Amino acid sequence: MADALKPGDTVKLKSGSSLMTVSELYPNGKVNCSWFLDGDVKTAVFIKETLKLQTATPD
Repeated sequence: MADALKPGDTVKLKSGSSLMTVSELYPNGKVNCSWFLDGDVKTAVFIKETLKLQTATPD
C-alpha cells in the first residue's frame, strides 16, 4: 500500500506515531512527512515501507 502514497495522504508509522501528511515523494523510495507537535510543525523523511496509509474518518 505504501507504493500508492501521494502528497496530501495521511499516514502513520507502522510502529505507531502521530498522524502525518505526506509532503513529497522522492525517487529513492523516501517520503517527506509533516505533522503538528505542541503547536509546532515538524517534518521528517521516512522510508516508505515504514508507513501505513490512514483512511479518512468523518469529523
